[in-house]
Amino acid sequence: MFDFPKVNRDEYSNLKRNFLRAVIFQIKYSPISNISVFETEIKNAFISELPRIQNINDHGVQFSIGENQTPILQSKGESFVGFELRNDDGNKTLTITNDAITLQISGAIYKDYDSHKEFINKIIVFSKKINVIQLSRIAIRKINVIEFKNDKLKPMDGVSIILNPYLSELVKNIPSKSFLNNFQNTIRFKNGNDNLNLIYGFNVLNEDVSQVYIDMDLFKESQTFSYDLNNLSNEFTGLNNELFNIFHWSLGSELKSHLKNN
Repeated sequence: MFDFPKVNRDEYSNLKRNFLRAVIFQIKYSPISNISVFETEIKNAFISELPRIQNINDHGVQFSIGENQTPILQSKGESFVGFELRNDDGNKTLTITNDAITLQISGAIYKDYDSHKEFINKIIVFSKKINVIQLSRIAIRKINVIEFKNDKLKPMDGVSIILNPYLSELVKNIPSKSFLNNFQNTIRFKNGNDNLNLIYGFNVLNEDVSQVYIDMDLFKESQTFSYDLNNLSNEFTGLNNELFNIFHWSLGSELKSHLKNN
C-alpha cells in the first residue's frame, strides 16, 4: 500500500500492554433517505451488546482533526441524522447515520482486531438489511499515546527514544528545543484510492508528565462506491496489518527492543 517495512507480528504477540487510546472503524455508503425507519433492525442487531441508545443530531461539534479524517465522535445538534449505541461502560460506541457506520473502541478494552471480527460481521449482516451493498469509504484509525515521567526523561529525550529518528529529527533541530511545550506534525500519503494521515507529536502535560502520540488514519476512498460490502472483513484485515507496519516503523529502536524484552 505505502511500502512500509513488513513486520513479523508473532515477535510481538506476547506484549503485556498497548498504547492505544482509541480505535475507530468506519464505512461510508450512498445516503439512505431516512435511517430512522430501521430503528427496530438496529435494536435487534446490536442492543444486546450496546444497550444505551440515543439519537444523533446534526449541526454540532465533532472531535476530528481536519475535514477528510475518520471522526472520533459523531456530531450533535438539532436535526436527527442517526443513532448512537454504547455499552454500559461507555468504552464501545456504534454510530449509524444516513451515510456511515462508525465503531469506536477504547484502547483500554481493545486487544487485537481478531477479537472484534465477530462484531464486524454483525455490522456486515445489518448493512445488508438496510440495503447497503457498495461502499465509498473503508477506514481504520488508531490513536496511540505513550506517557513518561519528566523526572525519568527530559521531554526531548523521550521523543528521541520513542519515535523513529526520521520523525524526531525535525523536532531535534529546532532552536531552543528545550523550551518546546508541544509539537505536532502531519504527513499525508495518497496512492490511488489508498490514503494515510500520519499525525505525530508530543505534549508536556505538566511538570511531571509528558506524552508522545502517534495518530494513524488509514482509509480507502472511492467516489464511485467501488468497494464490495461482502469483502469488508478482508479489507479491514489488510488495513489493520498495514497499520501495524506503520506503527512499528514509527517507533524508535530502543523502545521496540524494550517492548519485546519486557
